[in-house]
Amino acid sequence: MTVRTRAQINSDADTLLPDNTSAEISPADLRGRIKDLADSAAFSAELAAVATTGAYADLAGKPTLGSAAALSAGTSAGNVPVLDGSGKIAAAVLPSYVDDVLEFANFAALPGTGETGKIYITLDTNAEYRWSGSVYIQLVASPGSTDAVPEGATNKYYTDARVRAAVLTGLSVATGGVIAATDTVLSAVGKLQKQISDLSTSVATILGWARREVLTANRTYYVRTDGNDANTGLVDSSGGAFLTIQKAINVALTLDLAGFNVNIQVGAGTYTGAVNVISPFVGGLVYVVGDPTTPSNVIVSTTGNTCFSTSGVGVRLSISGVKLQTATSGQCIWATNKSQITIDGKMDFGACAGGHMLADNDAAITVNANYNITGAASKHWWAEAYGLVACVGKTITITGTPAFGTQFANAFGGYINVPVNTFVGSATGSRYNAALNGVINTNNAGTSYLPGNAAGTGTNPSVTPFGLYN
Repeated sequence: MTVRTRAQINSDADTLLPDNTSAEISPADLRGRIKDLADSAAFSAELAAVATTGAYADLAGKPTLGSAAALSAGTSAGNVPVLDGSGKIAAAVLPSYVDDVLEFANFAALPGTGETGKIYITLDTNAEYRWSGSVYIQLVASPGSTDAVPEGATNKYYTDARVRAAVLTGLSVATGGVIAATDTVLSAVGKLQKQISDLSTSVATILGWARREVLTANRTYYVRTDGNDANTGLVDSSGGAFLTIQKAINVALTLDLAGFNVNIQVGAGTYTGAVNVISPFVGGLVYVVGDPTTPSNVIVSTTGNTCFSTSGVGVRLSISGVKLQTATSGQCIWATNKSQITIDGKMDFGACAGGHMLADNDAAITVNANYNITGAASKHWWAEAYGLVACVGKTITITGTPAFGTQFANAFGGYINVPVNTFVGSATGSRYNAALNGVINTNNAGTSYLPGNAAGTGTNPSVTPFGLYN
């Protein structure tokens, strides 16, 4: 027989016992279904015990349950946990991983012995701790920013000050060009510096701009026949002095004298290079000094050129202690175009193809010291085109009876002011010529006042050559 459910039995009754049936019901079918019903029913004899005692053990056909089903409710070991008044199970009976974060009022309230694997929070400081097995160790939270993280010894923090103080190690200024977005900072700085340097060189070359050294005291440059123009000129030795006077002049032109003077001290010997000044010195005077006691020890001797020449508004030069001589052509001293030369110490004028002193085009030569004449020349004093030669009250010593091929003094549209001088020695040639409104002023010293052995011309400005000698 078969144990059947209530639903199956009901279905069998509806099928086999219809209200109106034309089929016959066999006794065997009816017996079978009744026996099935008997097997499926629970009889009172079987239910009596469990119904009377209520014990789970008296229930027939029961499943086998674990031992916890027989435990008492409670929170001690061996009890079955129950919900508390708030509907929660007590933390004391839960596994540790269920309650890993514990809160306490303060550090003193923490358990004397903690548990590993738990986090303890003190509510007064919000600090977090873990149990090491013997002590509580505070957990350091991740900082909110790098402000709370100390920098190390090698990896330093970025700061503006450190960037500004960074050394440009590896900087190269060999290559210029346009700065590109792909350049590194070092490369870009190198390109920029190269462009600036090239531009500065170009500007200085084209316009002659240069930063001038500003003097704070008088300065002396030395020139020697054993010197070198590659030297500094600041030491009186072969390894320190310049070789040429012109080099010393050129260096002085680069300075801001700032009210001080530059002395160019020329050593003994003969110098064949001409000296030419065409730009004014800035802020002071320049003196070329040889040997004022014996000028013949320092000789400037040129061929086809002038020994000392100046040109330009504001150009001034002082010369002393030098013997001057030229061959073929050229003057000993020539001031032109509103420049000025002064003789401030004893000089020696030797043989000269042109004139010893020539001033023209509003330029001036002023003699402030006694001097010697030891050589012949075309002219000694020569003033043209409003030029001025002035020598007043000096002693002029003439040796060797030099010859002056044109005149000793020639004022050709210029002015020669030479009164009360004393001439020691004699010379040959015409004494003077005043022409083209030129004037020679001797303060009425007479027509034989000037050296020479022939009369001069030009004593009346109304008569040719229209000059005045007085």
